[in-house]
Amino acid sequence: LDGTFYRIDKCVVGDVASWFLIAYQAINLRMVVVAIDIQEKKPSFPRKEEANDDINSFGNYVNEVILKKSKFKDVDFDCAIFLSHNFWPGNSGKANLGTMCYKSCISIVYWQYEDIDATVHTIGHEFGHNLGFMHDE
Repeated sequence: LDGTFYRIDKCVVGDVASWFLIAYQAINLRMVVVAIDIQEKKPSFPRKEEANDDINSFGNYVNEVILKKSKFKDVDFDCAIFLSHNFWPGNSGKANLGTMCYKSCISIVYWQYEDIDATVHTIGHEFGHNLGFMHDE
């Protein structure tokens, strides 16, 4: 979690997680947030301009730092989602398709300060891709 918006409104971070969880209950999926890693002072991994590069960088951070060296290394989780104040050209989010329960289950989402509903929608959209859902034709 990018500390920039966390400092702005700590309550909204919890609200967004709750709204996301409620949305997926409609299709009988229950999720539990097991950890939130706040990157307050500087990014914990090299940030990239393009979404494809940034998701790979975040994935490397999750697999090489969080799962091996961080205070969360003993926390069992199925998917990691990074919320960022940085926008990627042409993308408000990116996810690895059909990777739920694999080490590659990673999503990145642009946090839209002015439109929290859009942020929740994008989290749900990208998480759907992690579950294996494709775009409608």
